[in-house]
Amino acid sequence: AENEELFDLLSPAIQSINVIEGEGLRTPRIQLWHDDEQNVQWKALNDSFGAEGADCLWRNRPSLQDIRNALDCYNDNDGLLITLHMILEGGATAAGSGEDAAPLLDDTLFIDRNIQFVGIEPVAFPEESDSNSSTEKLSTTDANSCEQLLKSINHVVDFISPDSAMFNSSLDWNAVCSDGKNNTGVAAIAVRDGPRGSELYLDFAANSDSLPLSIKIPAAILNTSDGNPVNPTGEEMLMPVP
Repeated sequence: AENEELFDLLSPAIQSINVIEGEGLRTPRIQLWHDDEQNVQWKALNDSFGAEGADCLWRNRPSLQDIRNALDCYNDNDGLLITLHMILEGGATAAGSGEDAAPLLDDTLFIDRNIQFVGIEPVAFPEESDSNSSTEKLSTTDANSCEQLLKSINHVVDFISPDSAMFNSSLDWNAVCSDGKNNTGVAAIAVRDGPRGSELYLDFAANSDSLPLSIKIPAAILNTSDGNPVNPTGEEMLMPVP
């Protein structure tokens, strides 16, 4: 039933959906939008946060076998090139203790499968601060933990998309990227920076002594007929406290 519900929601935008089914598992879902101050607002749906929902994502869900099962729906004769994108939680006290990265540590995942591109979106919580998000950073302990996590999987990774707090922390991004995939380095880093958009860095491996040139990518803007933001929950919009 959950497969059909998701397919109806997403329509033909996604041709096939594989929901990991199991007793005590729930697919976490949220409504996500930007308010008129361009702050991200969100609301969890259907009690989907907790041990049976979002918390499972940081553990062994999807497992190596879950990913294999999804990829094996396609065979080599289809001529399809597969892109694998994964969200990984970093930090010294990450809920899943790094289990969500386990599939990338097993090289058998890539044998006889047309995985041509691997992107990862590492997430971690910055230190609490009253300052602007552009100056937030991870603690030194969490930054070191994230760096070790990224180094452990960079041999299969093409693209990394951290948020600005992680990128501006004490990680050695040149070291993370320069010894990466096929000894040529991670191809690119796209830094997510909320309403300020993103910043794309190319060729870290060729710029071992400094940051490479970057490309600014502005945030997408959704316009409505009256110019006001849309709150999909139908409830009063919660504004951040100054």
